[in-house]
Amino acid sequence: MTAFTSRTELPRLSLALVLISTSAALTACGSNKISIDDLPAEVERRACARAVACGGAESQSSCESTLFVAESSSLKTLVAAVKRGTVDYDGESADACLDAITTTDCAELRAEPAACDKTFRGKVAAGGVCVISAECAGGGQCLEPDTCTASCCVGTCAAVAPPAALGAACNVLASKPCVEGAFCASDGTCAPRRAVGASCTGAPDECLDPAVCLFLPDGETCTVISTAPGAACFPGANYGCGRDDETCNATTSICTKRAPVGSACQSSSDCVGFAYCDVNAGTCKARPTVGQACDYATGTYCLGDLSCSNGVCATPAVGTACEP
Repeated sequence: MTAFTSRTELPRLSLALVLISTSAALTACGSNKISIDDLPAEVERRACARAVACGGAESQSSCESTLFVAESSSLKTLVAAVKRGTVDYDGESADACLDAITTTDCAELRAEPAACDKTFRGKVAAGGVCVISAECAGGGQCLEPDTCTASCCVGTCAAVAPPAALGAACNVLASKPCVEGAFCASDGTCAPRRAVGASCTGAPDECLDPAVCLFLPDGETCTVISTAPGAACFPGANYGCGRDDETCNATTSICTKRAPVGSACQSSSDCVGFAYCDVNAGTCKARPTVGQACDYATGTYCLGDLSCSNGVCATPAVGTACEP
């Protein structure tokens, strides 16, 4: 059996959708309640509002018209699971989660807000039928047969082993391989998470929050990336600026606002999110939309979730919900 995670789980269509796709649920107090039917449209609306505020989209309308969260098979499958009763859904936690991750201060979100871990709770016990892991109780995984080649496959919920203790053997592929305060090291055992300034190797969750393992020419170190506007940065490092609306200036080593359409650029990371860098012209140009030419080889990616089909941007196919 193989872990069923790639076909009908939520894809990385937007930051909001990634973080809201979890498997536990409690009630968040003091927030509004989003119905499961309204969730897809609300994710799109709030994700686009943040994108506009942080240079990722030109306008709310252009963003929503090219973001196809509600049409994805993965989200439709999750909504269907809620409706058939295999997943509990907490609309108040969903609202609190979206509030937290679609804030318009543009600071990158490196840690999942607590409310996002309280939105969904799987109800299917180990051994029960499933189509996505979100249905499995206690954070279990939906395992599909090794022979499955279809886009929708019926699997079986498998319980997840408890996190390993310090010094014990661990599986880095597990959702929580080690107990709180530990990470799964390269030797396959749980080790204490490393403090700011300590050397690191880049393993998942190796550095204590909010630090990350920064790769520099003189070594790897657990470093806190500032989310303040105009902070110092490290050109060429594995982590750039701590804000979505800034890029690391290779000349000044200072985080600067991403350049608007028509401005000079050296790479697409210099440009606002709805533009790309035409390296031949050295200029930020608007990303192509429906019916316009695209070319992945030159970095001319389509706007939003539009797909590049035969060199032309096109609307992706509407998905269907997977059912057991």
